[in-house]
Amino acid sequence: MYYGSGFGGGYIIGLLVSSIVFGFITRAINTGKGREGGFWWGFFLGVIGIIVVACRSSVNESQPTYSYQSSTPSYL
Repeated sequence: MYYGSGFGGGYIIGLLVSSIVFGFITRAINTGKGREGGFWWGFFLGVIGIIVVACRSSVNESQPTYSYQSSTPSYL
């Protein structure tokens, strides 16, 4: 009887656990940026998914507002 080394099952379980951990990390980064989701970036891409999500712009960032101020006094 051949039972194998048992390496295959442990490898798949480790890969699944690490994919889930990366998924939660990317979801947390995405949530901090004001976006929804993001779990699948980390689940499928791992470290690359973290880099992609971290480089995305934040929804919470406000755009700079420009106001025109005249250099002439208002009483003229």
